Amino acid sequence: MATPSRRLLDYAAIRARISIADVLAIINAGLIHAPASQCRGRCPLHERDQPVDCGSTCFSANLQRSLFKCFRCGAQGNQLDLWRLYTKLPLYQATLDLCQRLHITPPPRRTVEPESRNSKTGQTVTTPRQN
Repeated sequence: MATPSRRLLDYAAIRARISIADVLAIINAGLIHAPASQCRGRCPLHERDQPVDCGSTCFSANLQRSLFKCFRCGAQGNQLDLWRLYTKLPLYQATLDLCQRLHITPPPRRTVEPESRNSKTGQTVTTPRQN
């Protein structure tokens, strides 16, 4: 249950507004653009402290689908996952931090009425709200 100071976020809406290219620009990963909207290079998650000339290209990001994968450390996911792993923060805090850096107001998640399925008819029944 969310406390009043911790509102629910609409992660899908945030992912629609922030691309993985935005996150990679903040990280300054120095990736090389490959054909078909792909970027490849050193993994910004586990190769931070290694020398630049190590030559490892184990990280791949798909800019169209906003997905990444590191073939060495196994990290993968979307742009929010990348920022969460890079900052080592929980997803909620990492998302708020990323929105703040990009000057985006994070949209709150809309609450939906609880639904139940009628076992005889198979139809969805919306339970009315009681005040």
